[in-house]
Amino acid sequence: MVKILLTLLTILSIGQVIADTGLTDILFKRTATFEERQNVSEELSQLGTKQPLNVSDAIAEICYGVDLCAGSDIQVPDYCEEDNSKDDYVPSIGDPCYPKYFKQKYSCNTEIENQSYKTVGLAGKLIYDLNTMYRSYIYEYMVDGFSRQYNVDFRTLSPAGLEEFFKKNPQAKLHIETISSESLALAAYTLDCYGALNSILYSGEDVKINRYYNLYKAVINTMGLFSEYKGKVNRGVSLPAGILKEHHKIGNIVCYNGFTSTAIHDPKTDMTDKPANGFLSGKCRQRMYISYDERALGGRAISKASTSKSENEILFEPGACFRIDNVYPRTDPPLEDEADIECEEGEHYNFEMTLVR
Repeated sequence: MVKILLTLLTILSIGQVIADTGLTDILFKRTATFEERQNVSEELSQLGTKQPLNVSDAIAEICYGVDLCAGSDIQVPDYCEEDNSKDDYVPSIGDPCYPKYFKQKYSCNTEIENQSYKTVGLAGKLIYDLNTMYRSYIYEYMVDGFSRQYNVDFRTLSPAGLEEFFKKNPQAKLHIETISSESLALAAYTLDCYGALNSILYSGEDVKINRYYNLYKAVINTMGLFSEYKGKVNRGVSLPAGILKEHHKIGNIVCYNGFTSTAIHDPKTDMTDKPANGFLSGKCRQRMYISYDERALGGRAISKASTSKSENEILFEPGACFRIDNVYPRTDPPLEDEADIECEEGEHYNFEMTLVR
């Protein structure tokens, strides 16, 4: 009993230290390195059942609302007890041993309605198939990205040469293996999960950010494989009133805690009523045209990895900050079916901005 209490107190104290030091703030530091983010992940893993979910589980829960604790009433095979005692045994969603393993490692999400284990199994198959397809889809781009980062042509490297490279560069091996195995995170983000991921980041709810830290980390790590872009970009948004007010102050610096999606600017169309970037459409949306301070880290040209390739997407990590340079009413005529729509004060505006960090 004393041992159990001491263990509990240790876990609670670790959790308090992590909360006090704000380790997950690393997600908002755009200059953070892969190693720095990995170190935070390792520290958070000390939280016992409050540790971050792995990437696939996080996608199932946050993107698709899957009850990962489903299956409490099913008969778990006897061999699961033996397998779960092995440190390197990690069953995936759909594995008969998965429910027992998950409940030993992680806390349950009580905000999700109870589901049958069959639902969890179907989700596991969906995620497995999506992961297989997506890794095949971006394989060539990933090889090119790793080749640029390490100045090695991995396309032409023989198996023996690759083994020798990893032997001399163990950190590179960890880097490549981690990103390769977790690249599905970027697919999930661009497919339909960007809203759910960003809403948690903007909420500042530490418990949830901790829980999904590995998923956020994986999106950022995979983004790093793609080229930096410092040309002009734009985005169309509908900002909440309080945030919109801050954008109307010329010279103000606004920082976004979520991922910021933009598109390469088309000067011929993106100021008109028929913009190339479809997100600029809508009478009451705010149009943002963004340039760069050369000292700032650029966005990432992820269109080759995006599930929506037509967007010419440039994506910024959480923590990107922009200076408001100019604000003026939009002059593009509204679409015919929007002519009678009345916008709130300050909505139908253009904003010229500069990325500063």
